[in-house]
Amino acid sequence: MSNDGENILKLVRQMRRLCEQVAMLLRTADELMSKAGWSIESNYALSELSYSILNPTQWIPINAFRFYRHNDYPNRLAYVSALLDDHWDRRYTIKEPLITAGFLDYGQAKISDDENWYARYYGHLSKDHDLKADGQPFRFDKTMLPPDLQGKYESGTVFAVPLVSITNADDVRSQITSKLLNLLKEGK
Repeated sequence: MSNDGENILKLVRQMRRLCEQVAMLLRTADELMSKAGWSIESNYALSELSYSILNPTQWIPINAFRFYRHNDYPNRLAYVSALLDDHWDRRYTIKEPLITAGFLDYGQAKISDDENWYARYYGHLSKDHDLKADGQPFRFDKTMLPPDLQGKYESGTVFAVPLVSITNADDVRSQITSKLLNLLKEGK
């Protein structure tokens, strides 16, 4: 076997291991959000994958995500997301994989849509607003996004940290879910 063949096999195995680690991180976020009363939307964590020979760039996910709802916050849709790569169409690029979190505020209305691509908002917003993955929240309204990326919500808040900064459950709690829960409580 050539070194190239061995390296390809190592790469595929590393990709699988990365998926396992991201799933563990998202399951930890699920557990922490659930303890705070936020229900998990579904078991899905990926979307927009391709099974077609004509679209191989979408065989590998660019992000994994989880969405959450709470009865006391019927107008807020929260999420935790791993941005693993640039957008397929280069609508945004990243320098390293990120863990992002945030929520969408529907104002006085109840949540009327929950599109999976909302979990990539940090990437889209970072392109035009020079966001840094330093855990600082960024508040936005939907007009700050191109019309084709706007939903039925009014505004939102996002933040991100480098994926490599999350090494255990305490990091998930301190850097992601606790911060997200505090932001969700603001302005209730």
